[in-house]
Amino acid sequence: GRNLAQWREHIADMVASGEPWQLVTTFNEWGEGTAVEPAREWVSASGYGAYLDALHSIGPAAQPAGQPFTDVPPSAPFYGPILGLHERAGVSGYADGTFRSGANVTRGQVAKIVAAAAGYQDAIPANRQTFRDVPPGSPFWLPIEQAAAHGIISGYADGTFRPGAAMTRGQLVKMVANAAGYSEPPARDTFADVGPASPWYAYVERAAWRDVISGYSCGSRPDEPCAPAGPRGYFRPGTAVTRGQTAKIVAAAFFPDYPLRTP
Repeated sequence: GRNLAQWREHIADMVASGEPWQLVTTFNEWGEGTAVEPAREWVSASGYGAYLDALHSIGPAAQPAGQPFTDVPPSAPFYGPILGLHERAGVSGYADGTFRSGANVTRGQVAKIVAAAAGYQDAIPANRQTFRDVPPGSPFWLPIEQAAAHGIISGYADGTFRPGAAMTRGQLVKMVANAAGYSEPPARDTFADVGPASPWYAYVERAAWRDVISGYSCGSRPDEPCAPAGPRGYFRPGTAVTRGQTAKIVAAAFFPDYPLRTP
């Protein structure tokens, strides 16, 4: 028999799991589950039935216009760039309707976001495998292969890409600068922790010159003092970058004309 309370519990469990799911309905030859069957427990004020009402009230709700993610309201710090990437590049979030802007972004996720923002649509041979840990059919195989084909990523010396590893701020700026085609010789020394000897220097300076990145003010942390000769900010190239920060940097590089909407 039916159990409405159990049905509601199952819906709540599926939504909480964050995993993709779908509803499959069946009907037998006697018409069970249709208007032919006078089951009183299907009656509801909406007219759609108690079970469908439960899906509507407990399942993921439709988002209001201009807010594609439940956890990124118009007042959120990265609302503008996240919305811009969603509308311009089709960047999506998680199955539960969230974007999770405060979570660290992975290398695979960045490859997908940058490839989408850059508009890569290359057809990749189904058997191509540039990195030994990204076989065909793996979640980020296509955007990683597209990025590799455009020469914006190279991976590690051991032949891996490590798509599940956290992306650092330096790595992100290098990928974005390469994808955006920045190539001029750096002419400034913007950040105290990214000097000419840094492997990230050229990419960081190219992005900073275009106001794609800004960094942190000196004195924000005890280990980031302000130099008496002239205070400079810090970029923290080895720090893991979040999904929100990634959206801001990628959107600034590829869609600089996109309005940063405010409430």
